[in-house]
Amino acid sequence: MEFLKTAKHRSLLSEILYIALNVGFVIGLMLIVRTTGSVWLAFTLILLSKWRVLSVRPRFWFANIQADLVSFIVGISFVIFLYHSNSTVLNIGDF
Repeated sequence: MEFLKTAKHRSLLSEILYIALNVGFVIGLMLIVRTTGSVWLAFTLILLSKWRVLSVRPRFWFANIQADLVSFIVGISFVIFLYHSNSTVLNIGDF
């Protein structure tokens, strides 16, 4: 039980770094879609960000893929949303 209690403690620095990396990832996706005008590089970045799903033994892959599927779908949907809004913005002229 002692091990479970110590694992829950997180430092403020790690929380700030976690938030900063997530915000940086979103900004990176937005810049990729905005500058290239293509979704394939952004899809590749999303796939690369899911490397931890397969970094365990193969017997755990299915469970990890199931657990991370929502995050993957949200990421792909976000890129598609950015792509379509970028196409609309290019016609309008405002971002």
